[in-house]
Amino acid sequence: VWAITLTPDGKIVSGSGDCTIRIWDIDEERLQALALKSMLEGDLREVFINDDTEGNLCFGNVKIKKNVYPDESPELEKVPPKTLKHLTSTTKCLMKRIAKDLLMKKNVLLVGERGTGKNSVIYEMAHRLNQPVEILSMNEETTVRDLTERMVLVNGETKWVPSVLVEAMKNGRWLILDEIDRAPRGVLSVLNNLLQFREI
Repeated sequence: VWAITLTPDGKIVSGSGDCTIRIWDIDEERLQALALKSMLEGDLREVFINDDTEGNLCFGNVKIKKNVYPDESPELEKVPPKTLKHLTSTTKCLMKRIAKDLLMKKNVLLVGERGTGKNSVIYEMAHRLNQPVEILSMNEETTVRDLTERMVLVNGETKWVPSVLVEAMKNGRWLILDEIDRAPRGVLSVLNNLLQFREI
């Protein structure tokens, strides 16, 4: 750096031999506001979502490998269709944050009012990643047995088969626990063990 100037509006301007000019804003209130905004909203930069040449889906600088299945694979039936035609900057930032958690093998909790698009964001990410998904809707009547088995009708007869939770764990699918806040305490304690230790 060969020249430094302090401007009247509180900025530091520097110039160097390679003709690079840098400007630093030292307005403390503005810096604190930006820091708070960054803490609440995450990275303030625009997030671009695109495929790269190596089979990854990129959420800005976060990359996740896309799944590839044979055309006749039953897993393709579990991949959701496209749900969002337009992605807002807020949605793209949320997707990037979810992608970071997925790379770190963390569980993801989305909280919000009914109809705000929580499931739609997950479906859109799953669609773009070619990721199979299972959904388990929870309510006050959900039992511990519902977590492991479900009754289905086969050729006019009812049979107990593994639950969607078991199928998701067995096949590496994403599991959406919809309305988890409505589940009874006994069910939540079992889910707590599942989410912490990946076992049931």
